[in-house]
Formats: sequence, structure tokens, C-alpha cells
Amino acid sequence: KTLKVTGYGLKKLPSSIGNLKNLESLTVTISKMKELPDEVGNLINLKFLSLEHNDLRILPKSLANLSNLEKLNVSRNPLLVVPPELLAIERFNLCASRVNNKCVKQYDYPVFSKEVLSRLLAKGVTPERPCE
Repeated sequence: KTLKVTGYGLKKLPSSIGNLKNLESLTVTISKMKELPDEVGNLINLKFLSLEHNDLRILPKSLANLSNLEKLNVSRNPLLVVPPELLAIERFNLCASRVNNKCVKQYDYPVFSKEVLSRLLAKGVTPERPCE
């Protein structure tokens, strides 16, 4: 029910990752992943997804299919786009340090609730103040 891949320089997950329907926790960190396959949205039992320390710029809209997702960690990625569709997930929290190449909070690992993320998206996901 848990899959961890750390530090292998993985550039892309295989699309077959979507076949792991019973997966509850997926961690792919300290790699060189630039994109996430849409098939990740097939992991309907996923509760925790950590993609920290990669090279992700865009998250697929298919993540909105993960109705059981409680926490998504995308800290330390050059993330440019957070799909607003993620707001459809009831218990969702986003953990990120940068969005649109700007600090979104002063902490390394802020956790954004659905309400805070909604406000950030409404503002174009730009910070109240720039990175220091």
C-alpha cells in the first residue's frame, strides 16, 4: 500500500503506475521528474502523495480524481501551475514552498487547506510578499 522511490534520478513515472489501485501512499522524492503521468489520477485510494525535490512545473488535472487524497507535498519544485480542480477534493491539503516561482509562505513546508488554496488560486497563486 506504500511505494517510495527516493534519489534515483527518475525522470518520469511509467503510465502503468495507475494500475496500483490499492496504493495509499506514494513518495517520489529527490529525483528529476519533470512531469507526472495522468494515470496517477487512477490511484483512487491514494491518501498521501509526496513529490518533493523534483523538477515539476505543472500538476495534472487528473489529480482531482483522487477523492481520498489528504496531503500533497510538492515542496521544492519549480511549480508554475496548481490545477483549481484540486479544490474538489474534500479533505485536501497542499504542502508547497513555491508556486509560480514565488514564495507562497515564509515556511519551508506550509500546508494550505482547501480554503487557503482557494484564496491563493483566486489571486493567481501569487504571494502577499516576495521571497526574501
